Amino acid sequence: MFRGVGRLDLETSKSSPQLIEDEALPLLEELMIGPSPQLKEVPSGIHHLTNLKTLWFIDMPEEFIDRMKPKPKPKPNQGKDYWIVEHIPHVELWSRIEKVAHVTRISNLEEYFNRKVENARVREDKNESQS
Repeated sequence: MFRGVGRLDLETSKSSPQLIEDEALPLLEELMIGPSPQLKEVPSGIHHLTNLKTLWFIDMPEEFIDRMKPKPKPKPNQGKDYWIVEHIPHVELWSRIEKVAHVTRISNLEEYFNRKVENARVREDKNESQS
């Protein structure tokens, strides 16, 4: 049905995860998902998209993104869904801030989680200084 598709943009759709799960897109190189707040985990069929070069997630909930946490070097801890996307060279996270046209681009998962840790440290330091 979609076997020759090279790029696919999936917005909020109940059929989106099923389309990926059915492995109906063997030649797909670019996939854009979102916004889709009802999607709670990364569709496991993405793991079978072996030609996928770029995967974008648009305005996805933080809990969804956290499931893709890369494996840190010294610790064996990683997100439950990281194995699904680890073969993809470029995983990008895009989000709108307060429904404004401004888009924040995070070029990869590692950058996202590094920023998240740094922001937590800054908040912690700020709280300590105010005490």
